[in-house]
Amino acid sequence: MDAPEACPWYGQIVAIDDPGFYVTALSDPAEPGERISFFIMYWYADPAEAADFELPATAEGVTIGSSAADVLDAYPGATEVTFDDISRGPRTQIVAQTSPSTTYNFDISEGVVTEISWGEGLSGGGPNGDLCGL
Repeated sequence: MDAPEACPWYGQIVAIDDPGFYVTALSDPAEPGERISFFIMYWYADPAEAADFELPATAEGVTIGSSAADVLDAYPGATEVTFDDISRGPRTQIVAQTSPSTTYNFDISEGVVTEISWGEGLSGGGPNGDLCGL
């Protein structure tokens, strides 16, 4: 996992520029690389095009391009949160608890999943802000 010198806790583990698919892992900034805290799966192309690619999915089959209804069907205890990301502006997510300390966070835009985060410390939504500036 390559990490920028300025933020060794941030590492891109998948980068496919066309169509714009990325997976990033983050560790604790106080102990970079010791233990991954969470992952983020980004999709920068049209979410409707995601069905044309074999993308990772949760065990329940939710992935980029899934509908918000699919997320709520797969995770009936999930909650919707909206927050103002300090770097990206307003975001809406469906947060699904997966263990006492971990969650899936599904970013929703126009009714479909556009980004998925999973791991620790995300139960209130997020991640929030510039991840290299933690």
